[in-house]
Amino acid sequence: MSQINQYFFNEFKMLLSEKAKKTIHLNFKEIILETLERNNLQESDLDNLNEIKDWFNKVYHQSYIDDLLKMYDANEFIIHSPSDIEVQKKDHLNLKVEFLSNEDFVLSLVFLTQKLGIDWNFNNPFASFKNTRLVDGNEIDLRVSITHPCLSPKAQAKAFLRVHAKENFKISDFSKDKEAHEIVEKLVSDYKNIVIAGSTASGKTSFLRVCKALCFENEHHVIIEDVAEIDGDISNSTHLLSHPSEGKSLKDYCSYALRMSPKRILLGEIRSSEVIPFLLAMNTGHKGMMSTIHANSAKDTLLRLTTLFSIFSESKNGIDFDQILRLICQSVDNVIFVENKEVKEIIEVHGSEADRPIYSTLYSKAKKITDHQRGLSTHEDLGHQLLA
Repeated sequence: MSQINQYFFNEFKMLLSEKAKKTIHLNFKEIILETLERNNLQESDLDNLNEIKDWFNKVYHQSYIDDLLKMYDANEFIIHSPSDIEVQKKDHLNLKVEFLSNEDFVLSLVFLTQKLGIDWNFNNPFASFKNTRLVDGNEIDLRVSITHPCLSPKAQAKAFLRVHAKENFKISDFSKDKEAHEIVEKLVSDYKNIVIAGSTASGKTSFLRVCKALCFENEHHVIIEDVAEIDGDISNSTHLLSHPSEGKSLKDYCSYALRMSPKRILLGEIRSSEVIPFLLAMNTGHKGMMSTIHANSAKDTLLRLTTLFSIFSESKNGIDFDQILRLICQSVDNVIFVENKEVKEIIEVHGSEADRPIYSTLYSKAKKITDHQRGLSTHEDLGHQLLA
């Protein structure tokens, strides 16, 4: 960049900063013209404006996100820094190309959150939200999670991008086994309280959408999420989106939902204190409730729910772990465990004995494979084997 272009670029940045304090709606051409006027310059005095426009697009429009989506067919990206991007796909990639300075990268995230009306600062250093990008004429929904530089010893912001699948998945996309299809369809139609478990990016939310699609038409669903990922028919769904910084939490909404005469309550994910009102609603007789949780197996799901309930319980004297497990096992009817976007296990919960959950396995992908290898019937009834 020539000396005069560099001078103009610095002046452009200063004016951009001034205007950003007054409005979030910024126009590149207007700022260029005002910068020229302030400095008694003509556009012909400059070599070209392409570098400045490219910078503006990256900082104000986050065009680097669109570039990543165009260049790589991947579901997840981690921007560790502007010079270190992790592309999570089968052929794991690490990109070492600097697209912005650290300072400008933070500024780009500030603009992104401000345009969406999201607080992201020292007092609210973590934000997670939905962002829709227009790439080659197609809308792509992302779940964006960002951390503020104040959390890092190197004052480095990070961004985690996950592509939100828009496909209308069917149950056959998660299992080719007709038995699994029939079990899931019956659990949903019988208004069982279902928890869908799995690791990060296992397909939990997508499978929750599959289960929602299996529900009867014209049911009133209350959908509670922190980021809008579960589609719902506007005419028969009430969508509650949490904003913790504004005192609108998932926990509060779980309590409010019961006053809305829902046929079903769908909670995007159980992570913290919302576990208590959600499970208590199950325990007081509400049926057809569904949610997801991070867990390593179907059995682990029951123990994880118990642990979360114990951690966030406000009881001064504390509640015995065994008592909480009993409550969980009385409330949750079934757990569906998914891995790599495939149904691996379905269990039916019967109760608990001391610190051990009692359940039966309705479906096990691993056992069917083992039975097939041994030459046993794949129709062997697994439903009456109580396991701990």
